[in-house]
Amino acid sequence: MKVKISLKAKLNVIFILLLIIPMIVIGVTDFLHTKKELNEKGEVILKNAVEQAMQLIDAYQEAVERGSMTKADAQESVKQFLLGPRDEDGKRTINKNIDLGENGYFLAYTPDGIEAMHPSIEGENVWEAEDKSGNGVKLVQEQIRIAKEGGGFFEYDWVLPHSETVSKKIAYQVYDEKWQWILSASSYMDDFNEGATHTVSYSILVIVISSLLGSFVVMYVVSNQITKPLGIIEKALDKISNYNLDTSEEKKQAERWANNKDEIGSIFRSIRMMIENLKLILGNINTHATNTAATAQQLTATAMSTNKSAREVASAVGNIAEGANGQAQDTIRAAQNVEENATLLSDMTNVLEELRIATENINNKKDEGKEALDDLNKLSEQNKEESRYINQIILETNESAENISKASEMIQSIADQTNLLALNAAIELAVGM
Repeated sequence: MKVKISLKAKLNVIFILLLIIPMIVIGVTDFLHTKKELNEKGEVILKNAVEQAMQLIDAYQEAVERGSMTKADAQESVKQFLLGPRDEDGKRTINKNIDLGENGYFLAYTPDGIEAMHPSIEGENVWEAEDKSGNGVKLVQEQIRIAKEGGGFFEYDWVLPHSETVSKKIAYQVYDEKWQWILSASSYMDDFNEGATHTVSYSILVIVISSLLGSFVVMYVVSNQITKPLGIIEKALDKISNYNLDTSEEKKQAERWANNKDEIGSIFRSIRMMIENLKLILGNINTHATNTAATAQQLTATAMSTNKSAREVASAVGNIAEGANGQAQDTIRAAQNVEENATLLSDMTNVLEELRIATENINNKKDEGKEALDDLNKLSEQNKEESRYINQIILETNESAENISKASEMIQSIADQTNLLALNAAIELAVGM
């Protein structure tokens, strides 16, 4: 389930971040800048201290050269001045009048790594001493090398006094040829930039307090000018989304911001206009719905009337279809009769054609008989053979006459049948109509 984060909470976080981030950036920048300056100042202090100590050594060396004291007394005097007198345990108390930082002090090596001057380990060989970084750096050898090369700074890691905490340490060393000393002044970097740390702590405290005060101011402004009106808008829109246009309560709550000349006021006015337009639209829809219902009733009545008319038309069409079906059957029968008549007419035509041919033959035979009779009359003296020929022609003529008689009877029969069929077809057609 997702947690709903309010706009008020989001804006508070944003404004707090806008307050904190710049302050943190400024604080860190100031810290780094101050730390750098303090470290540089510490380096100057160490360098000046070593140079002043070298002047002190030169002064005592002049006394030695004048014979006022021995070299050993002069070196002891320098040790007591820079550190302090040596106690029974061989340790020297650091001189607090010389400010090299809280844990800073002078020391001196011989060229072979013997502690010529040290608060606690004077006389010991530290040639192989390594720093605490774990990188195997021979810190005493490095200091001696730098001093013999003209002097300079050297940074290394070392434990804090009375602690196991490792911290960065810086030393400035030079080489004194007359006493064969590598004179060094060292201190922890934290001793120089401790002020910067206090400054950062103070800045962080100021940032926290300022952020809290600023967040309260922002919360008040946001709550009264942004989140409250937006909450009212959210409720109104939620009602509208659920088809509820009764936003009189929200309208009353929004009177405080409705006339504002900013975006919040514009939103309230737009929502109010939207609600009025929606109400107008719903009223129009209701009116149109009433008109539509009345029209629907009219259409229903018209549809019922149309349905009744359609049934009547369907019944009439059915009757027409039945009549058409009967007419179709009668037409089919008439067509069949006509087809039979056509067949009979075709047969009659063929018979008539045969009759015509027979008639032509008769005419031809008659002409031949006439010619024969004429010849017979002219040639009465023809022989019997010609008589038989004439007799044969007469016989053939008689036979053709019989054929003609038969054909005439057949034609009469066909005509009678044709008339009968035509009469039947006419009767059936009249009945169908």
